[in-house]
Amino acid sequence: TNAKVLLTTTTHFWPPTCPMLINPTKTQVREALAHMPLVAAGNLLPDGKMGEPLDWQGDFGGVADYVLVEADGSRGLPLKAPAEHEPVIPDNTALTLAVAGMTCVGQTIEAAAHRAALYASRAGVALAAPITPALVAERLCAMDGQRKNVTGAFAVVLNQADTPERLTFARLVAE
Repeated sequence: TNAKVLLTTTTHFWPPTCPMLINPTKTQVREALAHMPLVAAGNLLPDGKMGEPLDWQGDFGGVADYVLVEADGSRGLPLKAPAEHEPVIPDNTALTLAVAGMTCVGQTIEAAAHRAALYASRAGVALAAPITPALVAERLCAMDGQRKNVTGAFAVVLNQADTPERLTFARLVAE
């Protein structure tokens, strides 16, 4: 298939390695996608990250066959507890992917989770509690965890399962 894909954000993310359009109009995105299958669009922020394109306000409809929106970052940590104002999921989102990194194996909540105190509190465990497969699975699917504000389809992505130990842990989370 010759699907056209837009990569963007409702929050902020590091610029990807694909072609990047800075504050484009929707017409400019469609024009770029006429010549290439994947582009990213965003607003250049002072820290070097990209924010949502100016004036788009979460409306990504009609610009590509698929729009991938980073809606809630974890500051590079493998696990996350969303704050009150997060995640910023656009209206009409067809599929939300909750991501957890298997580099959390062998760590405590304090070491592995962005907003660790909130993660521990919502899970009902101590901040120093070890990360377990059951804990990761519960937080991924919890309505106050990664399933928060999801209205469409929902799936889980377990990444960073690049060692036998992490792969085994990921399989236990999936179970």
